[in-house]
Amino acid sequence: MSVVYDVPRDKWLYDDRGMMKWMGFFMSDHTMYMEAEQRSEAPALPRPIQDSKRIDTLLTQSWTKKWTISIQLGIWRNGQLLPDLKGVVIGQANHSVVIQEDDGTLRQILPKDIRNITASQNEKWFSYEHTIK
Repeated sequence: MSVVYDVPRDKWLYDDRGMMKWMGFFMSDHTMYMEAEQRSEAPALPRPIQDSKRIDTLLTQSWTKKWTISIQLGIWRNGQLLPDLKGVVIGQANHSVVIQEDDGTLRQILPKDIRNITASQNEKWFSYEHTIK
């Protein structure tokens, strides 16, 4: 038989909020998973089909200038386009383009499967005004 001693609240050394302090707390892995699931379930709106010359130019710029690109594949599943792939071109292998996605995943994509590419220059994580001169 064990005896449980319940200390009266007026004798506590600090004010414990109980479970209130745990409300809304999620593990970072869980939130990343939930964000990825939300992106994968969101239907992608079809963008205009680009010609192969424009696609080749954007892939080359991503490779040489390390631009982040968003690739919309022309692959349909259940009446919807697959979600965009976002990342940087890091090379080619077996007649396909190798993309490193934002989460570090490597993907090989055939250029004939690409429907549209949008590119954006990477934003600097620092400000030139605050650098030491």
